[in-house]
Amino acid sequence: MEISLWILTGIIISSIFGRLFLLGNRIKIYKQLEADILAMIVSLEEDVAYMRTLKYLHMEQFGVDENMQKITKNMDEHATGMWKDSIIKKLISMYPPALRSTIEYYDWSTAIESHSKTILDRKNK
Repeated sequence: MEISLWILTGIIISSIFGRLFLLGNRIKIYKQLEADILAMIVSLEEDVAYMRTLKYLHMEQFGVDENMQKITKNMDEHATGMWKDSIIKKLISMYPPALRSTIEYYDWSTAIESHSKTILDRKNK
């Protein structure tokens, strides 16, 4: 009887440690995936900013009215801001609910800070 109690205890402890190990690995995988996705998003945002700059230069070269240029810039800034908010909200919503507490950001600016911190941490390792 005592031996079966020890065996049962061993099975339970083994199961607990196994689950903790899997959870740790799952968190690592999600963090790596998150860092890669943020890197792609930041790169995409930089490309969009570059294209917007080219667009504004072309508008100026072709003599587009100054008022129209301002309207276009405001619309672009608004659309880009909405895109940034939307992409971060979607990224957070795609996280499994059990792991959402590990997310270190909640909007674009904090996501960029988190991304920068991740890059610095990788360089320092």
